[in-house]
Amino acid sequence: MGLVVLENVIEICNVTKRFGGVIALNNVSLTVKKGEIIGVIGPNGSGKTTLFNCISGVYKLDGGSIRLEGKEIHKLRPYQIAKWVGRTFQIPQPFKSLTVLENVMVATKGDRKRALECLDIVGLKGYANVLFKNLNFSQLRLLELARALALMPKVLLIDEIAAGLNPKEAVDIVKTIKSIQSEYNIAIMWVEHVMRVIMRVADKIVVLNRGMKIAEGSPTEVANNEEVIEVYLGKNL
Repeated sequence: MGLVVLENVIEICNVTKRFGGVIALNNVSLTVKKGEIIGVIGPNGSGKTTLFNCISGVYKLDGGSIRLEGKEIHKLRPYQIAKWVGRTFQIPQPFKSLTVLENVMVATKGDRKRALECLDIVGLKGYANVLFKNLNFSQLRLLELARALALMPKVLLIDEIAAGLNPKEAVDIVKTIKSIQSEYNIAIMWVEHVMRVIMRVADKIVVLNRGMKIAEGSPTEVANNEEVIEVYLGKNL
């Protein structure tokens, strides 16, 4: 019997999440293939970060399922899901008393070589012995990325990593993420409000509004979708 290769790394099927009477996610479905970058966009409060919290196990689902390589993960605890799913956060959350290298070694369980490899790919190897407080904001974003990558994930969740960066820093971080995609061929889901960034790098865009998926397609298709333009992008993208 031949080896079965699953094309979809992660499958999100009819996911629903409620907070009291508020439906934060309403039957959201999407899939991400190996080596694919999926951009997730939408207005504030549309459910983007809630979706990431559901995937990473922070929130339990009220409906639907999440499968990774065909196996259900939505009933697992966050530390179990972290074996396969790496994540960055909107606000960098380093260990304040540790150096850059030590921060990444926490994720590699003490593997110094692996930690240095992750710092190298994000361009921070030269800062290995620097305390986090001496990094600028862009470098803190890169440290978050290195820590997520250090888990050797099958899926990488990137949450607004370009927010607050100047144009050059945004270009540089896109290059870094493309390098990660090329080097590791992992599935990437990327929540972003900086449209000039995500529209240029994503293979596919998913648009959420009020907890529902209202569009999915190539960046060009989404940019020309009348409903998306009305609720989020505006006329001057």
